[in-house]
Parts: sequence; structure tokens; C-alpha cells
Amino acid sequence: MDRLVGVVRTYDWGSTTALAALRGVESDGRPEAELWFGAHPAGPAAFASDGRTATGADLPVLTKFLAVAQTLSLQVHPDDAAAVAGHRREEEAGLAVGDPRRCFPDPVGKPEVVVAVERFTSLCGLLPATEALVAARAAGLPDVVVDPLADGDVGAAVAGALSGVPTADPPEDPAEHLLPLMRRVVLEPGEALYVVPGMPHVHRSGLAVEVMARSDSVVRAGLTSKHVDVDAFLDLLDVDAAPVVLRPDGTDHRYDLPTDAFAVRRLAHGAGTVSDGQPTVVACAAGTATMAGPDGVEVVVRAGGAAWIGPDDGPVEVRADGTAYLVAPGPRR
Repeated sequence: MDRLVGVVRTYDWGSTTALAALRGVESDGRPEAELWFGAHPAGPAAFASDGRTATGADLPVLTKFLAVAQTLSLQVHPDDAAAVAGHRREEEAGLAVGDPRRCFPDPVGKPEVVVAVERFTSLCGLLPATEALVAARAAGLPDVVVDPLADGDVGAAVAGALSGVPTADPPEDPAEHLLPLMRRVVLEPGEALYVVPGMPHVHRSGLAVEVMARSDSVVRAGLTSKHVDVDAFLDLLDVDAAPVVLRPDGTDHRYDLPTDAFAVRRLAHGAGTVSDGQPTVVACAAGTATMAGPDGVEVVVRAGGAAWIGPDDGPVEVRADGTAYLVAPGPRR
């Protein structure tokens, strides 16, 4: 067992206060967007005891705190097959690892779950054609969006929305046309949103724990200064994908996630045991979390911090004086 030293990522949509307040430190004025506890090469965590950089074997799943102060990009994530194919194309095209045009830096799909620490809002998935048509007309969207919806073709309406037709405000991003056609999701603390690969989403505000496969592959269609690839976005788009919202029950709750990539468990003012031999991250979202091993050694982390339980450390009792999230690879049975 050991405490983890995470990596703060600053993006323009991040909050200047939320992650600092969570960690109990003074804000330095930067827009802190994410705090990573994982082994992805873009921001690997370290072990507090000796400074060793975590490897993929140590941390096969990427766990983050996410602080959204401004609307994120309109994006979709690939599944494993799409990520492998996209990564191969970009490698064959000679795009360097850090090239900003890369959408598939990792040959790994990106299923994802977001669990609200504070109230969290998102647009996720598309409305059915009949509801989308009402919304499009109410928003005064152009015919290239409305006409396909009248014919029941949501995919063609999305393509029309992103086609770059003139908007009422010339500087406006064409992706703004798509927002009225998306489902609104509001999460209260502890509620989880599972983001299916291929489902368009735009996170809008709030503080959350985010868990995903160890991948930074994402395809954006707008609302960002980063690289946009509308064709790739449309190729990955699943117009029928609907958001899955899960609500916790009791002090020790395992979320029923539709993926084998990772498992998430919530302890709220309670205790539980980790004994399955999986490398596990314990991310503390409120109060403190205490890990007690069979040798009597204890590791304590406070809100905004995380600890690692190795596969040979168990059984380990985890006590949450507040709220902690336990993240491990594969489903927990």
C-alpha cells in the first residue's frame, strides 16, 4: 500500500478553485481541470514512499478528479476496435506521438464513468427523432438539421448540424447546432453516468470522479481549440446510444457498470474489505480514507488524495470517514 502523488492537468475549461478546495490548498489561479491517478504516459502518478513512477501493471485503470467550470468539447470515444484502427492509421500517416492532430494516441478504447462529487451537469446522447425535431424547430435550427429529423434520420441531422452552415452569429461554432438535440443529464453526489463508446457528450459543469480505460483517445467535433475531426466523429457516432445513470444504495455500493474494463465501488461513512488481488486505487472525495493491512500498517488519505492497494497487499480494510471510491480493473464479483 502507498499514497499516490497525482498529476494536475490545466485546461481552459477547468476550475480555478474546485480542485484546490477539494485538496485543501490555496488556488494558484490556474484553471485546474483534472487530477490524474494513473499510469498514462501523458501524466503518470508516482508513489509517495519512494517517488517511483507508476506503471500500467500498477495502475491499469485511469482514475481522475474532474472539475468543469466551462463547457467541454463535443466528443465521442472509440471502442477497442475503432481505437486500434484509428491508431494504426495515424501511425501509418507518420503523425508524431505528441502531434495535436492525433485523435487516437492509444490503441485502446475509452469506456468511461463519471461519478458526481458535487452536482454535475452534462449533455449526453441524442434525443429520439420526434423529440429532436421539436427541439430543433424551437431552437430555430437550419433546414439541414430539421429536414432529416422530419424524415426520422438523426444521423443525417447530426451531419447537417456539423456541416458548417452559417449561424445567426458568424463566429459561432457549428457544433452549437447539435446541443439542442442532446439529452440533459444532471447528477447529484454519488450518482454515476456511464459514457458508452460512440455516444456524443459534452460535460458542462461540476466536480466528479472520472474512471476510464488507460486511454487518451478521443474524437472532437467542436466547442474546443483542440483538433476537430468531424468525419471521424460521424464514423464513430452511435445515434441510438443512451446515457446510463446509476444511483448508489447504502454505505458500501458497487456500481453495476456495463463494461469489463473497470469496476467502481463507493464507501460512504462505512468500511469494506479489498481482498481480490486486483490493484486498486482508493480516491477520497470527502473526509478521510484509511487503509489497514494485515501487517498492521495503515495508509491515510484526505479529500482530493488517493492511495494504492497492491495485488499482494490484501486483505485490506478500507474505512471511509466521508466518501471514497475504490477503482479496480474488471468487474468486481
